[in-house]
Amino acid sequence: MARMESPASVLTKLNGDSRDPNAQADGLAAITAYLTAKGKRAAGAPLNSVETDLLDLTKNPKLGYNLDAWDGYIAARETVLATALQLNKKLISLAGDTHNGWHSDLTLMGLANPSLANVKVGEEFATPGVSSGGFEEYLPAFTPAQVKYLFENIVDDLRWMDSSRRGYLKMTFTTAQAKGEWVFVDQVLSRTYSASIGHTAPYRTVKKATTPD
Repeated sequence: MARMESPASVLTKLNGDSRDPNAQADGLAAITAYLTAKGKRAAGAPLNSVETDLLDLTKNPKLGYNLDAWDGYIAARETVLATALQLNKKLISLAGDTHNGWHSDLTLMGLANPSLANVKVGEEFATPGVSSGGFEEYLPAFTPAQVKYLFENIVDDLRWMDSSRRGYLKMTFTTAQAKGEWVFVDQVLSRTYSASIGHTAPYRTVKKATTPD
C-alpha cells in the first residue's frame, strides 16, 4: 500500500532481467546520477543543469514501479488514507505477495488537499515469502545489496527492506505499541534449518526524515 515511487530517469534505465553488462551499467549510472544530485542538494552544494533537471518533478516525475499494486490505484488509496487521518487513527497495513520484507510509512499524496502532501497516516509491515523467491529472482542482474540500496535510498517512504531472504513476519500488538519482527531462515530446501530475527521495527508516529522533492 505504501508509495513505491522511483524517478522516471531510473525506471527507464533499470532492467534487472538483462545480463548485458551495458544495460546493467546504464541502470546503475542512472541510480548514481539521481542519488548524487539528491545528496548534493541535501548538503547545500551547487547543482549543475543536469542534476537540477533530475530533481525537477515536472521533468523527471516519480512513478510507481508496479501499477498492478496500490500505486496503480492512487485515488482509492488516497481515500483510505484520508479517512484514517480524518478519524485520527494510526493505520497499519499488513502486506505480502511480493515475497520480500518491507517496512514503510503510509503518506498522503495530497490529491484533494495539497497541504496534506506527504503527511504520514500510518505504516505498512510486509512479510517475505516463506519459500517463494523475491527480488533475487525478479532482478537477477543485481545483487541483494544493490537492490536494497536502490529501494531504500530512492523510495522516500521506505524505511527498510530485505530483497532476498526467506522467512515470515511476526507482529505484536499491545495497547501501547505495534511491533514487527522479520524472522529469516538460513535455507528452505531441508527440514533442518535455523531461524533468527533479522530486523525489528516498532510503529513510530514520526515520518522518516527525507529531503523534500
